[in-house]
Amino acid sequence: MEDTAVRRSQLLLIDDEPAELVASSYPLAIAQDTPLMDHHRIKGGTAALLRQLGHVPHHCVDRVSARVPTQEQSAALTPEVRLLSACSSKPR
Repeated sequence: MEDTAVRRSQLLLIDDEPAELVASSYPLAIAQDTPLMDHHRIKGGTAALLRQLGHVPHHCVDRVSARVPTQEQSAALTPEVRLLSACSSKPR
């Protein structure tokens, strides 16, 4: 089983104010040699890129929770709400 993953992180702004910290992880086997490996925004978003790569989600689960932010997160944002989205695609 493949354990190596690529992690993408970004700070989203609304009206030039920090609004959301986003972190996503992708299996290296999917991300290797794609824009998922780059450190810039992906035109059209990661969901569109994954579809282009043949990884169309067929099952997604969202889990929302809230907690006090870490010191690092607190420097960028105020109280935090977390959304965990887990999607899987059918094997190609």
